[in-house]
Amino acid sequence: MNISKEQAQNIAEEKVRQKDVAALRYLMADASGRWFFMRLLEQCHVLSPAVCSEENINRLLIAEGERRVGLVILHNVEMMNVLDEKQQAEREYSAFMRQMKELIESAEQKEV
Repeated sequence: MNISKEQAQNIAEEKVRQKDVAALRYLMADASGRWFFMRLLEQCHVLSPAVCSEENINRLLIAEGERRVGLVILHNVEMMNVLDEKQQAEREYSAFMRQMKELIESAEQKEV
């Protein structure tokens, strides 16, 4: 088999893409994997903005770097066509976080 460097590179990129898709589908097929995915997005400041003082430029730059990672992950999810799984992850995460908020509010009302 005699292929050019460009063809070899294309084959390699496609094989990597296939492994990426398989890994992401594996992660998103499980409730724990979906939880991990959503927590990662939250910690990368994709679900809510980073709270940083503009006076602390180093912390602001770190937060923007973290956000960039989250945006790359979201882009990959879109490119790999796992949007149904992403929506399921969002629903599950939102429901859980709503329950936690209600738990805290209930405890606060009991203290009053």
